[in-house]
Amino acid sequence: MSEMTPEASGGPVLAGHAAAVQAEPGTALTMAALAGDVMAYQSSERLEWVEAKPGVYVKTLFDGGPHRGRTLLFKLTPGARSAPHTHDVIEQIYVLEGDFHDGASWLRAGDMCVRPPGTVHSASTEQGAVALVIYAGSAIEQAGSPA
Repeated sequence: MSEMTPEASGGPVLAGHAAAVQAEPGTALTMAALAGDVMAYQSSERLEWVEAKPGVYVKTLFDGGPHRGRTLLFKLTPGARSAPHTHDVIEQIYVLEGDFHDGASWLRAGDMCVRPPGTVHSASTEQGAVALVIYAGSAIEQAGSPA
């Protein structure tokens, strides 16, 4: 992590906050970055898409470790599909681009879905999709992907 200057952050550090840090290129934000009274920032453009499975790519924006949550960007290529599956945590999906079907409903850009732990669902897309996915709750380390 590198300290962020007011010029790098686009403005001054807020009063009451000790400092701000910028994640190193190619690394996710972690709980270590939030030690003390530090705000942490990451640009998704500095992260590489990693293929999680055929047709599904991920960028981990924040990985809080077990029980602290994960925030990811998912990119599904046109025609990508997954088998029905579950997660042991709350899963929130906000579609940024394209179309996304979870086995029950179609979501398009601007749509959101929240699933409780253990909900059986799938993932598919016709045109391709980019979605912000947030896993929250216990057993975070078991949360794989929405696809």
